[in-house]
Order: sequence, then C-alpha cells, then structure tokens
Amino acid sequence: MSDEHKPEAPTPLGQIPVFRSTRYQEVYANAVRFKVTGIDFTMTLGTNPDIPGAPAGVMQDEVAITLTHSFLKVLARHLSATVQVVEQVLGPIRIEEKNNPKPENKESLIENLSKITFVE
Repeated sequence: MSDEHKPEAPTPLGQIPVFRSTRYQEVYANAVRFKVTGIDFTMTLGTNPDIPGAPAGVMQDEVAITLTHSFLKVLARHLSATVQVVEQVLGPIRIEEKNNPKPENKESLIENLSKITFVE
C-alpha cells in the first residue's frame, strides 16, 4: 500500500478511515453563494476582501461543492451542531447583520424551485 492510501491517523473504533485524495487542497473562504436545482445544491466558497475602497460585493471564487439535497440536510445539521458546541465553549459568535439570510432570496428560491417540472 503506497503512502497516499494510508489513513491520516489511527481510526477510532467505529469510525470510517479517512484517506486524502491526490487532488486534496485547503482553501480559505469568507464568502459564499448558493445555487439550488431540482436535483442538487451547489455552494461556491470564495474570498471577499474587506479592503477600504474595494468594490462592494466582489467575490473571488475558490471552490464549488455540489451536494445532493439529502446530504445538504446532513451537512446543515452537522454545521448547526458544531456552531452550538463552539458557542457553548467559546461564547457567542457575532456576525454582521448583512450576513443574515435575506427574505427576498428565500422568496426567489421558492419561486424558482416551484417552476421546475419533472417528467418520468
């Protein structure tokens, strides 16, 4: 077995071994945008530098991840649980109001998903 196929670390009992793909990379992100279709969800992570004088809302895409709807729900539950633990141990995480979901985005998503027609 080559080094690229050995687990990162010993696997605790009951957990699946983790192997790193040869394409593995780490990226930093402080911006996100979403695309939802009738069959999947894509999250594009990027950077939006808060530089005085920079154009507002400019995002540089770093990586896009496409998930099934069911895995999106699994991810959302795990992210929510992780945030709860972090806040329980470290205290509240403060975010700017502008980073809250906007009602008009939800309405637009509902409208767009409602227009999808499925066939057999």
